Amino acid sequence: VQVLKDERGLKGAALSTFISIAGKYIVLMPNTAKGGGISRKIINHDDRNQIRKMLKEIEIPKSMGLIVRTAGSRKSKKEIQNDLQNTIGIWESIKEKAIESTAPILIHEEGDVIKRALRDIYDNDTKFVHVEGNEGYQKAKLFMKQLMPRNSKMVKKYKGKIPLFHSENIEKDLNKIFEPVVRLKSGGYLVINPTEALVAIDV
Repeated sequence: VQVLKDERGLKGAALSTFISIAGKYIVLMPNTAKGGGISRKIINHDDRNQIRKMLKEIEIPKSMGLIVRTAGSRKSKKEIQNDLQNTIGIWESIKEKAIESTAPILIHEEGDVIKRALRDIYDNDTKFVHVEGNEGYQKAKLFMKQLMPRNSKMVKKYKGKIPLFHSENIEKDLNKIFEPVVRLKSGGYLVINPTEALVAIDV
């Protein structure tokens, strides 16, 4: 099973047997034979037609389905095809681990912040990715080799004396994220209060 939502408060986790694996440009559904789909967020008519045409030319395994993500809009057939091969490779390693393992066990984790940042933010305009700490650097390098092998040399280990988040003032911004009060330029402010059932926003 795949965890769709973590447990929160008294509610248990939401699980699914319909696995989905997010790549950079596509989401692969390895056990849902639906062929190719397009993200609803891609609203440009020409882009959708272009993607549909491309999907007809790409060989998707019969037992699998895929959805082209917003990031996949205006990407070449080769880029989409490479991403499909990468995600199929991840699925194959998941299957191998599942067969070798004794349940219950964590087989694959997608929510890793390093992996998600590389997958969703990295693009052709990014020159270098600086990672602090050996473990994080090795993880980023390995994931980049899976995602975009040619760009793995762009991942650099941060060697500065001051911790990376402090030197770039990221620590301050992170602290602001968790404050319940958000001050607006207009002079007003929002109070954000998460409860078990909903997030209350007081203006």
